[in-house]
Order: sequence, then C-alpha cells, then structure tokens
Amino acid sequence: MGMNETDMSALRFLLGEHRKGVIPRQRDFAEELGISNASVSVLIDRLCRDGYAERIVHPADRRSVGIVPTEYSDSEVRGTLHKMHERMMDAVNTLTADERIGAAKFLAAMIRSVEADEAEEIQSRESAVASSSLPDRKSDRNSASSASDHLR
Repeated sequence: MGMNETDMSALRFLLGEHRKGVIPRQRDFAEELGISNASVSVLIDRLCRDGYAERIVHPADRRSVGIVPTEYSDSEVRGTLHKMHERMMDAVNTLTADERIGAAKFLAAMIRSVEADEAEEIQSRESAVASSSLPDRKSDRNSASSASDHLR
C-alpha cells in the first residue's frame, strides 16, 4: 500500500475501532501508537490526504474531532490483504508436510524468544517503578509545618 509502519499501525487501529463502533480522536492514536500529539496530527493529515481517513465532528463531544475510515481504506486494505494472503498460501503450498512442521517449530520458538524478552523488559520496568522512592506526603507536610513553626 506504499505506507510506512506507523501509518499501517494507525490504519489498523482505525479500522479496528470502526469495527467496534468507536470513533477515535487524535489523542487515542497518540496513546495507541506511543507518539506525540504533533506527530499524530501529521499522521492523520497524511491518512486524510491519501484518502484513507477523514475528520468529522465527534458525535459524543461536538468540540472534538473524530477520525473515521473511508470506504476506500477498507477496500484497499481488503484488496492488499487478499493478495498478500494468496502469496502466503502459495509459499506454504511449496513446502512438504515435514518442511511445514519444521517451519512451524522454528516460528514458534522465535515467538517465544521475543515474548520472553518483552516479559523481562516489562518486569524490569515494574521493578524500577516499585523501587523508586516517591516523597512521603505526610512527612512533607510535617516538615512544612515544623518549618513554619520555626518562622513564627
């Protein structure tokens, strides 16, 4: 489809939300994709310019802008995916049963290795947050009151 990875992720998110009956706002894209509001604005501009999305007045909050997919985006994605799935099936059909079993074992092992790395990273981040020392509000209040007592 000639799109970069972020644009494809945004379009996938948009179509998924549309299937659920949800009209996302730009901030929803920023949160989902982990990018800044400015980057989302440029991204949505690009999706609208290329005919994949359009901005509308958000029905739940008329002060807000919603993003909806166009009919073109749905047909384009379906057409692209259909062609891609055909090519994937052609590739699978060139393998023998034993080769498919070997490929499946390899891919399953690769997925487990990535998931293990992700789980370790999440656990590491959670440990770092738990061990960080946040100020104790009660002791801060006590310090502030004793400081004001000294000033009197």
